[in-house]
Amino acid sequence: MRTLILLSDGLTTKMGCKLISKKLANNNIGEKRILLISPPQYGLSDALVEACILIGFARDNIVIYRDIQDLKAKFNYIYVTEGNTFLILDYIKKSNLFDYIRNSCRSENVIYIGASAGAMIAGKDIRLALDFDKNIVNMTDYKALGLFNGTIIPHYKPSELKRYIENADHKLTGRYKNIYSVGNGKTIEIVLDR
Repeated sequence: MRTLILLSDGLTTKMGCKLISKKLANNNIGEKRILLISPPQYGLSDALVEACILIGFARDNIVIYRDIQDLKAKFNYIYVTEGNTFLILDYIKKSNLFDYIRNSCRSENVIYIGASAGAMIAGKDIRLALDFDKNIVNMTDYKALGLFNGTIIPHYKPSELKRYIENADHKLTGRYKNIYSVGNGKTIEIVLDR
C-alpha cells in the first residue's frame, strides 16, 4: 500500500502542523525518519525542522535535502513543501530527487506528504497549475511524480473545484482519471495498491 497525505497548509503554518500531527499520531513518529524537501532559496529549513520537532520527530531523524549524500539513509516520510509549483518541481528534477521520490513511495512504503505545491506535484502532471501559479522557471515539461493517476488542486473547496471543472477546457481536465481538491484546513489521504 502506498499512502499520500495531501494538504494545502504546510509545516510552516500552525494549521499544517496540526493536520500533519493528527495524520501521523498513531505512527510512533519519534522513531521514524523524515526527508524534508524545500528549495534553498525559500529559507525554510530551520522552520521545517522546528515544526517536525514540535509534532514529535526526533531531531536526529529529520533531514533537510541538500545534496545526493542525504539520500543514503532510509526514510519513512518524504515531505515536499508549499510554494511555487513550477519552482519546486524544477528543483526536484534538477536535484536528482524525482526518481528517488517516485521509487521510494512506490516500492519502499514511504509515506509522501505534500503541502500545496507539494500536493499538486504528487499527481500526474502540474499542467493545471498554469491557472494558479506563475511559471517562473519557464518549464515546458509538466510531468510530475505520478504517484496517483490524477491531479489535485490545493486551496479549493469541493464547490470551487466543481465550478473550476465546469469552466475549464474539457480537453485539459479530461486527461485525468481523478481531479481532487483540498481546502485550507483539510487533508486528503490517498491510499493506493502497489
